[in-house]
Amino acid sequence: LIPEDRASLRYETLRADAQREIDDGQRELDEAVAEAQSQIDGGQTELDEARKALDEGQAQLEQAALAVAYGLMTQAEYDGLQEELDAGEAEYQAGIAALEDARRSLEDQVSEGQQELDAARGKLSELKPAEVYVLDRNSNYGFVSYPNASNAFRGPVCFRVA
Repeated sequence: LIPEDRASLRYETLRADAQREIDDGQRELDEAVAEAQSQIDGGQTELDEARKALDEGQAQLEQAALAVAYGLMTQAEYDGLQEELDAGEAEYQAGIAALEDARRSLEDQVSEGQQELDAARGKLSELKPAEVYVLDRNSNYGFVSYPNASNAFRGPVCFRVA
């Protein structure tokens, strides 16, 4: 191959390798996002089930209030049910906060990953093919100037001894 063709081939090879790395990064980002989203969805399902259980607990607590009013249940038993419900509500609220934190974290990580990929794509698009210079003996300055430089030393050499 002539040098221009070799340089062009090398440029295309390097560009394809870089594009492959960017594509791999995008694929990894997409997979990580899908996995994180799946975990968030699972957490949301758990929270939905917990909300349903809390609603059922609230209904039971209302039934217990009637039982206390009719003397079928003691106030201490009712207070115990109320404490359980309050603890469940606190746990539910903590779960909501954790889920929101996970969503924000996912969005931040996706944004950072996408910015890195976009920066890499930008650098790749800015790459220009290399300029190739083909030199022969008559156009290579170092080769052409060597005989002239060596001729400068022809002649008598004198040494002075002091």
